[in-house]
Amino acid sequence: MEFQLPELPLSQIFSFLDSFSLLQAAQVNKQWRTVANSNQLWKRLYVWRWPDSKLSCGCDGLVKEWKKSYLRMTRHERQMTLAKADDFSYKEASEEEGTMGLTAYVWKNDPEIVGMTPVICSVSSIKRLYAWDVQTVGDITGDIYTFTLPDLTQISKVKAFQFRVDVLLCSPHKQWMFACGLQQHTFSRAKWIPNRDSKIVLMYQRIPKKIGLMTLSLTTKKIGKKTNVEAREVGNFLLPDHIDSSNWMGVSEEELIVLGSGPYLFIFTTNGFLLRQVDDHLTGIMHLRVDHIRVLATTMDGTLHLYVWEEGGRYPYLKKCCELKFVSSNFTLDRYFYDVICDNDSIVRVVSSETTGFSILMLYTLKTSLQS
Repeated sequence: MEFQLPELPLSQIFSFLDSFSLLQAAQVNKQWRTVANSNQLWKRLYVWRWPDSKLSCGCDGLVKEWKKSYLRMTRHERQMTLAKADDFSYKEASEEEGTMGLTAYVWKNDPEIVGMTPVICSVSSIKRLYAWDVQTVGDITGDIYTFTLPDLTQISKVKAFQFRVDVLLCSPHKQWMFACGLQQHTFSRAKWIPNRDSKIVLMYQRIPKKIGLMTLSLTTKKIGKKTNVEAREVGNFLLPDHIDSSNWMGVSEEELIVLGSGPYLFIFTTNGFLLRQVDDHLTGIMHLRVDHIRVLATTMDGTLHLYVWEEGGRYPYLKKCCELKFVSSNFTLDRYFYDVICDNDSIVRVVSSETTGFSILMLYTLKTSLQS
């Protein structure tokens, strides 16, 4: 006689599965298919994978079937991995009164919301805010401010340090906030591991001209009315001697660390095992943007190199998609800096000259959907 678990404990077991395993479970029998297709399970997967999506932030009433939404978003997310340089349209905007700094999406494109388009914001050196996506901001006096959206009403002000805040990073699911000042700390970079909300990788320098990478797992422990934060070291290594000092670092969902050093990309495990060296760049890497799908490397000649992570962390780990050349006729590449962001349909980068104070906002958008 076939024994069947009640649906409630079966649903609790299925809550530990990823999307692929959940799809497989749905093929077993009618009861498993009913439970595996439940909105509750697929909503959990959706919100966990895309915590910044509008559907994850209060618009979930628009969704009737979370499984369909999850699968549609996954297909949409992968469309840029098929893109070539000719598949992008190009626009630019300039700012001559002050260099533009870090740029962020107010919201990204979401295929579940009809008519929604990506909106970005940037702050210039003359303190001009180009949009209103400012949730948490650090200042030169060491204070961290929290604001509401979109009216920018101040909620709180916390004194974090006696010196300025240079690095301020919110974890993917908004549970943690990492802050430090580069002048007083040996940390030069910090990256949260995508979809691993309590893990962060820190780049540090302890020995002259030697760079190290430390991975921490964070937990909270409540003692009486006080909550303590505990950081457990789960990986730590120094870069090999043949790798020059690196200023750029990112982490994949499979906990692979990618570094930019000179014209090369290096891929490590969190314990320091070198998996691959990517050497298809002609000039040095000036900027690196990494998320759970893509790696965007900008080189000194202005070229933007688009890579995607191989699924499951398989060899060769990174796959080259295309190169987007620097095409602006209004800008001379002398002394400059970059910032690059992207969503499923667009890539935005800011190029700012340190000598002239002139900035260009460069927007690459997919012309048509490449989904099958």
